[in-house]
Amino acid sequence: MGNLQVFSLNEAEKKSLIETYEQFYFVKDSYTKKEKEVLGTILKNKTQYAIEEYAENVLNNSIPLDKRVFLWKAGRLQKNEAICKDANSISEVRNGRGHKIENADEFISEIKKMTLVKGKGSFKVNYNSLLKISEQVKLKNVGAVYLITILFFLSDKEYPIYDYFAHKAVKALYLKKKPHEVFVGAAPDKKEKDKVFAMYGEYIYLLDHVLGYHNIERELDRALWVYGHYKKEIQ
Repeated sequence: MGNLQVFSLNEAEKKSLIETYEQFYFVKDSYTKKEKEVLGTILKNKTQYAIEEYAENVLNNSIPLDKRVFLWKAGRLQKNEAICKDANSISEVRNGRGHKIENADEFISEIKKMTLVKGKGSFKVNYNSLLKISEQVKLKNVGAVYLITILFFLSDKEYPIYDYFAHKAVKALYLKKKPHEVFVGAAPDKKEKDKVFAMYGEYIYLLDHVLGYHNIERELDRALWVYGHYKKEIQ
C-alpha cells in the first residue's frame, strides 16, 4: 500500500479561494447574470455585516456570549438583534428549522461556569460536558452542530465551527472533486456521540490535510461555506 498523498492548498490558492467565494456570504447590492446562474439558492442565505460582527464581538470579548449565538448559527439573527446591548430583549430563539429553543438562557448561564479541558482528546471531553449540561437544564431543539458552535466560542476558535457545506467544500478540495460530486451525511443526533465524533473527526482531518491546520480563520470558514453550495465554478 502506497503512502498517502496529502493535498494542501498553498497560500496563493487559499487567498484565491477567499477572494473568490467569501464575498457571497454577505449581502450584495447586485449580481451579474453569471453569478446568479452559479449561486442559485445561496442568494437566499445572505448575511449582513452587522450580524457577522456579532460573532466577532463575542470572539474578541467586546460582548458576552449569550443566546443570540443560536440565532446566529441558525441564520435567524436580525440586524437589530445583533446590535442591541441587552439580549434579554429577545424573547424567543428558534433553530434553523423554526423550532423554539427552550431554556437557552439557563444553558448559557451554566456553560460559562465550565472549565475547558485542553490537549489531546479534549474535544470529546468538552462535548460530553456540554451535552450533560444541556440535559440538566432541559435544553430543547439544539443539536450537535449547535453544541460544536458553542465550543468554537468557548475555546477561542480552537475547535472550528462545523457546517455541512464547509465539510463538502473541504472534502471536495481534498479529493480534487467539485462539492456536488462528494457525499457528506446529515449531522447525527447530539446524543449519538460516536457518530458526532466521527463526523467532526473527519472534518478536522480534512482541514488539517487540505490547509495544514484546523482552527481556520473566519474568512476562510465563510469561503468554504459558500463554495460548498456551488454546482459550478465562478469564472
